[in-house]
Amino acid sequence: MSELFEIVLDAPEVDPGARLTGTVHVLVPGDVRRILIEVVRTEASSGVGGVGESIVASHHLTGPRSFAGGERLPFAVDVPADAGPEIVTPHARVGWTVRGRADVMGPDLTAGAPLRVRLRRDLTPSAAALARLSAGPVEQERSNRIGTGILGWTFLGLGVVFAVLTAGWATHPPESWDGSLGPLWFTGGLAALMLLAGGLALRSNQRKDLPGVALATAEAVRTDHPSVGVRVNNATGAPVQLGRLCVEVVLTVRGSGQYRSTEHREHLLDEAWIEVPPGEHVVTLPLTPGLPPSLIGDHVSFDHRLVVVTERPKHPLAARVRHLRRLVVLP
Repeated sequence: MSELFEIVLDAPEVDPGARLTGTVHVLVPGDVRRILIEVVRTEASSGVGGVGESIVASHHLTGPRSFAGGERLPFAVDVPADAGPEIVTPHARVGWTVRGRADVMGPDLTAGAPLRVRLRRDLTPSAAALARLSAGPVEQERSNRIGTGILGWTFLGLGVVFAVLTAGWATHPPESWDGSLGPLWFTGGLAALMLLAGGLALRSNQRKDLPGVALATAEAVRTDHPSVGVRVNNATGAPVQLGRLCVEVVLTVRGSGQYRSTEHREHLLDEAWIEVPPGEHVVTLPLTPGLPPSLIGDHVSFDHRLVVVTERPKHPLAARVRHLRRLVVLP
């Protein structure tokens, strides 16, 4: 927090796409290179800790100048049209803050004020915003596949190393073992464990599309709709299971430089299933009240999916053979 200034909003609640106004109150004298006013989306996850921030709008308030205590600088900044209300789930919270950032000698000084964005169901997102939501959290999924692939190949490599060592020691055991087979069992067990872990990691990283299925649904639905209609063309010749999944995707970056790592987690928040026989059908899946709308954030995303599988899986997020279509759910 800044001891130089504070942020005071004219109104703590605004509409999406509206102009937000307020004042920077200078508390004590000081010199700055510039002051920026930022609208920040905060994305916090209780599962991995920490708060991610995404600057969605920024306004240059002033350049280099000296302040006397007690000065007031009015500002205005536009809230993005696709901004939505606060989202709270058992695992995450997505909200809004208006932040002033002063560029001074040394670390930047910041001051913030909480912001609430009203729910406006009469506003329609732009075509670009809808396209981004319908694509899903592709960057998070790509990071997850890369991380899981690296982990899998690492385990496989270690497994091969321990397997080679075990084979060599089985033929020519070190004299220090004095005929004991304990070390041999230990390295052999490590080899088997590493190979198994690597294989499972690489297997879980692969997805296959279920052929013979096509889905069609509305471009978007609202969270207050009781259900979503889906046209299903099932040409597989056998009944299939159609599921609606609401998934929370949490992406956390830890460390920096060469020690930087990405942690990716998915939580299934809600699901609904129906069996669809062969042929073309129009079916209805319920939308549970209170579901979070679709959101693609830098750290927390909410992804709604329509999934078709041959049998209802015990762990829907781990289904390897499936047909996947994104469902856009608006506030």
